[in-house]
Amino acid sequence: MNKTPNNPRPPISPGCSKAFIFIVGRLFPLSFGLGSLIFLGFGLWAINKGMQSENWDKGTATVTSSEIEKTESRSKDAQGFTRTSTSYSVRVQYAYTVEGSSYEGNTVGFGTMSHNERSDAQEELKSYPKGKTIDVYYDPEHPSDSVLKKGVFWPMYIVIAIMVIILIGSIWASFALTKYLKKRTAEAMSLVQEKADDHEHPFSKYS
Repeated sequence: MNKTPNNPRPPISPGCSKAFIFIVGRLFPLSFGLGSLIFLGFGLWAINKGMQSENWDKGTATVTSSEIEKTESRSKDAQGFTRTSTSYSVRVQYAYTVEGSSYEGNTVGFGTMSHNERSDAQEELKSYPKGKTIDVYYDPEHPSDSVLKKGVFWPMYIVIAIMVIILIGSIWASFALTKYLKKRTAEAMSLVQEKADDHEHPFSKYS
């Protein structure tokens, strides 16, 4: 009668290739790191532009159009069910003049966040009715670069912190997971070697 092994978990298949280890151990976690790196780059850009706008010249602009843009995104939860999330953003087009030259812009703020509720977006939209004269801040060296709300929006710092954590975590996971897969593969190969002389299938006791 066969004894139940102390560790019922079978080792990883000895056929686990280097390509499999690279894809699962390296590529998969680093794909999350790449995504966070893209968002991190955008966040740093927004913060930098927001800081620069603090020293921009002030002028007046006229709202030419304003609307609410609805965005839907789909993702799967832990149970595999598809979930749909909706966000609402305020889009504003405005025109202004600097030293006799006309310009158009559409930047409300650098790194401004969308709204989860349409009512919140509608409340913000009330500040930008068509034809209203509003303040605008523009780069004196590049007047076409403008914004309605100068400065840095504090939520961007939270986004930066989260992206840094994800980036560091994905790098750590790529090394840890690769090390784990290599270890399990080595255990499988060792088991195959031990059972080779007995002509016993190395995983039969786990079936």
